[in-house]
Amino acid sequence: MAGLWLAMPQLVAVAPDEQTHILLPLGLWGIAAGLVHGIGYVPVLRIWRYLFSPYAGWPLMSLCAGLWLL
Repeated sequence: MAGLWLAMPQLVAVAPDEQTHILLPLGLWGIAAGLVHGIGYVPVLRIWRYLFSPYAGWPLMSLCAGLWLL
């Protein structure tokens, strides 16, 4: 998803409406969760462990990519 934003930034910046402003932080959170999981870091606190797990990251990335590409 980060590669998609780098290759085609017009997908995010086409319509500066409310939907884009809501989806951008969620998409970035999903990417951050994917990075944290991908490098193998396991947070100590349980809440951070869940928020940066692939169970939270993949649905956020999928939701944002699906809504942007529609």
